Formats: sequence, structure tokens, C-alpha cells
Amino acid sequence: MTLDTPAIRIALRVAATLAIVAIPILLVTSSLRFGINAGGLYEYGFDRYDISLRTGIEQEELSRLGGEIRDYFNDDTELIDIDAVIYGELAPLFTEREIIHMKDVKGLVQGVYLFQWITLGYLLAAMAVYAWLRRKEAISGIVRVGFWGGVATLLIIGALGIGSVFGFESLFLAFHQLSFANDFWRLNPRIHNLIAMFPEPFFRDATLFVALMATGQALLLVSVGLGWRMSRRVGVERGSRAI
Repeated sequence: MTLDTPAIRIALRVAATLAIVAIPILLVTSSLRFGINAGGLYEYGFDRYDISLRTGIEQEELSRLGGEIRDYFNDDTELIDIDAVIYGELAPLFTEREIIHMKDVKGLVQGVYLFQWITLGYLLAAMAVYAWLRRKEAISGIVRVGFWGGVATLLIIGALGIGSVFGFESLFLAFHQLSFANDFWRLNPRIHNLIAMFPEPFFRDATLFVALMATGQALLLVSVGLGWRMSRRVGVERGSRAI
């Protein structure tokens, strides 16, 4: 069976297009996953926004609570149940409203993980099949797809970044309205520790952190693609001179 038929060429083009779409999803979900589990990001927010003063929870206790929240996102527990020392007294950290909202948030987090694995699996499978079908062109084709996937990622992040600069609060509100089927995300920082611990500016900073991570990975893909093109061009020119 020949490996260079019109049907195979069309299938490879479709697969390459899907791969270009999958790359931004993988980069963003991977960056999100890292940010969700980055203890240093939590510590940064607690320090920068004086969360200990806002909540009456000591800094060391906040660090412990941040770790328990991260554990909750990664385990099989349905409802979060954490006690904390608040103003010197042991008490439940979250109200029932916050607990339900955290369950919804965990569903989103698990969805991020799932999309990360799906896109990673697809890209690895697509690369393996392409390498088998196009042995001599495999590296060039994979680098080319990575380049355009990186470009697509930069365009998406750039568009969202411009929107965030001029209206992060509106985007943040729209995200909650689209992501949750209830209004349990509407919390009062005076009575709800969840929003007191993680105020809106923290999410703005976390979004920037995730965007910078994804941007760095995208720039790496673009740089590799440009470097590969330049090396191929130099090789062709040297070959022409030799002739």
C-alpha cells in the first residue's frame, strides 16, 4: 500500500490543522495546571494582598490551607472540609455556599486536566503517525506545525491580554457567568473566607502568570520554527554554491 495518496495527504492536512488548534489548548491548560498547583503563587498572593490581616488567619496557617486546597483539587473528595484557626479560634474555613462553589470550581479544574491530557495524547499520536507516513519530512512537518501552533497561541493570548488590560473585571464576571450554572460564586469578603483569601486582584495576577507561562512556551515553539527555517535556507544556499 502506498503511503502517498490523495486521501492520505488530505488526512494529514486535517490532522495538522487540528494539531495547530490543539497546541494553544495544551499550552494554556498546562500553564493553568501548573498555576493551580504552584504553592509559590498562593504565597505571593497571601503576602501581596495582606490576606492574614484581612482574614485573621496567620501566615503559616494560610500556607497550610493553601496546600489543603491544592490537595482537594487533585484528590477524589467531593466536598471540601477544612478547619482553620481564625482569630485564634478553630472554626470551619468555608460556609456551605463556599463549599458548593468549591465543588463547582473543582469540576472546572478537572476539566482543565482532562483537556490537557486529550490534547497531549492527540499531539503525540499525530506526531507518531506523521513520522511513520512521512519519514524524511517528519521533523520539518512537526516543527512547522509547532511554529503555527505557537503563533496561534500568541495571537489568542494577545487578544485576551488586550481585553484584560481594558476590562479585566468585565472578563472575570463573564467567565463566572459562563462557567457556573448557579450564583454561589457571588461571595462577600466580609463573611466568606474564600473570596477574602483569594480577592479579584489575586486572580488578575494569577492570570498574568499563566499567560506569561503559555507565552514563553509559544515563543519557544516559534523560535524553534524560525531557527529550523533559517538552518534549512542556509543549507540550501550552501548546496547551491557547491554546485
